[in-house]
Amino acid sequence: LRGQLTVMLALAAIYTSGLWIAGLDLAFVIGMAAGLVSFVPYMGVIVGLSAAVVAAFLQFHDIAHLLGVAAVFGIGQLLEGMV
Repeated sequence: LRGQLTVMLALAAIYTSGLWIAGLDLAFVIGMAAGLVSFVPYMGVIVGLSAAVVAAFLQFHDIAHLLGVAAVFGIGQLLEGMV
């Protein structure tokens, strides 16, 4: 239980900071939600990526920021898988 909570908080921090660096206004809300829902395998990525892509598209109206959002979630998944 403690390990799963640690993974959830680590993913929430990775997603939140990555989305903040990408410039997303809703970075905190989406990052925390994606991290906290990640107790179900792949659910956090699906929920977070979907919400972040919609928010990034509505905020920036271009593809470049969508790639940045996808990179944030890809890096988060890579770090979780390796550690």
